[in-house]
Amino acid sequence: MDGLYLRLIMKIRFRQPSYVGHDGLDRSLRYVEWATEPDTEDTSYTVDFAYLLRDASGFRIEQDQDVFGLFSEATWLRLLREEGFQFKVLTDSLQTRKFIGVKKGDVSVI
Repeated sequence: MDGLYLRLIMKIRFRQPSYVGHDGLDRSLRYVEWATEPDTEDTSYTVDFAYLLRDASGFRIEQDQDVFGLFSEATWLRLLREEGFQFKVLTDSLQTRKFIGVKKGDVSVI
């Protein structure tokens, strides 16, 4: 694996993302994501995905369900450090904080 994408959602910024999809030259994708947090006192939430796919072979529907961690920023930073990640915390123009990093030993520079 050349890289790792971590979707880190902080508890104070939990929200329902919404997506539409993309069209390529020879295939198309539409998807819907439902995020539910059944217990506001715990540290996880469930995400259900529905994918509508079209390509040269036809049309199909796929689905998936995942459980995501939901922690404070301090907890994320502690967990990343404990697992050996070197990282930077950046704030974008929308004031969204993002963690960008690599695991120690994987590369020499972030």
